[in-house]
Amino acid sequence: MNELCSQRMREMLYGSWVAQAIYAAARLDLADLVAEGHGEICELARTTETDPDALYRLMRALASVGVFREEEARRFVLTPLRRCCGPAATTR
Repeated sequence: MNELCSQRMREMLYGSWVAQAIYAAARLDLADLVAEGHGEICELARTTETDPDALYRLMRALASVGVFREEEARRFVLTPLRRCCGPAATTR
């Protein structure tokens, strides 16, 4: 029973930070920017007026759950998961 409770608690905690990370990415329009070819961290940070190191941590967190993929150092692309985000995503 302890392992089951521990696993359930981890799922709830991870779900919370994943939801917050996705929310932050949505507020910054990161998926659209990456889809347009602006996947390099310095360029994304400049466009979104954010700190490059903080943005890199956010992008890596989202890559860890499959939202983005880091193709080369500090450059991200979308994953097929993007297709789940609505009609605009299917045209990219």
